[in-house]
Amino acid sequence: MLTQILSTRTLALASVLAIAMSCWSFVPVAEEPGKVALLVGVNNYNRRKLEDRPLRFAERDVQELAVVLQEQKFTVRTLTGPDATKVNIEEALTGLLKGPKKEIVVVAFTGHGMQLPLKDEGGNLVRDAQGRELSDAFFCPFDAVAGEGSTMISLTRLVERLDNEGGDEPLPRRRLPRRFRPAPRIGQAVAFG
Repeated sequence: MLTQILSTRTLALASVLAIAMSCWSFVPVAEEPGKVALLVGVNNYNRRKLEDRPLRFAERDVQELAVVLQEQKFTVRTLTGPDATKVNIEEALTGLLKGPKKEIVVVAFTGHGMQLPLKDEGGNLVRDAQGRELSDAFFCPFDAVAGEGSTMISLTRLVERLDNEGGDEPLPRRRLPRRFRPAPRIGQAVAFG
């Protein structure tokens, strides 16, 4: 069991680094790019339904990833535990993206996630051309309320923001393997392997 947990953590960290390093290969050698990272980890939550399911390694994973990224000359901001509230995450992201556009932006979340219906800014459900409800993946910050997307970080909105503010050119879309996508419901394990 411990070997499986360690190999799963190693695989997840290696994947984040591989994506970040693949971005680096497109940067001209002549100038040092702005390399920034926001790393967020939550083991224990303070709201019903989430507090019943504590995690063991989310915060440690963020600290270990921070060391690796700092060795690669990234400016790293970490938020863990009670500091990883939605407001703090959004403020940290704003601070990270302030100023000139960055060459490489890494955002990593470790903690619970949920799949919920996608809503527009007015709170209305978003539907596709056939009228089917669309859904979105959300990261649960420390103060998230289970099932309420407005208290969570929308990964769709995050990617849109990074495309608009994060770098000189948006990265090509890459669909993550199933093992790296958030679990659809609280308590449901993400499949690895």
